[in-house]
Amino acid sequence: MNDEDLDRALAALKADDGAHLGSVSRRVMAQIERKRRAAALWIALAAAAATLAIVLSIPRDAASLALPAPLSPKPPIMALNVVKPIAPMARRAAARPRVRIAAQTGPIEVRMQTDDPNVLIIWLVDGEAPQETTKKGTL
Repeated sequence: MNDEDLDRALAALKADDGAHLGSVSRRVMAQIERKRRAAALWIALAAAAATLAIVLSIPRDAASLALPAPLSPKPPIMALNVVKPIAPMARRAAARPRVRIAAQTGPIEVRMQTDDPNVLIIWLVDGEAPQETTKKGTL
């Protein structure tokens, strides 16, 4: 083919309305669909054959279908030595340590340590108990 032939073929394609191309496209799609159906059929046949092979390979003798043998009867109950519980011993309350406060004469000194080691608070308390006072007034 020379250049003139190619130009004429190209001009003929440009002038074509596309009806010819639509029929070619439909024909190609039909061939592809037939190939898809054939492939799906082969896949289904292979799956059926594999299932049939598995089912036929399972043994079907009477021994494999029979129920398992029952377990042996219950073992005899053995006598157990029963030990009587010992009565709990009475609990005694724990003895509290006795604190004896020696009678002091004079003021009591209370030393309080602070976070600062250089500071020590000494609190002197006289030996008398504080007196409770009430203030009478109007509300």
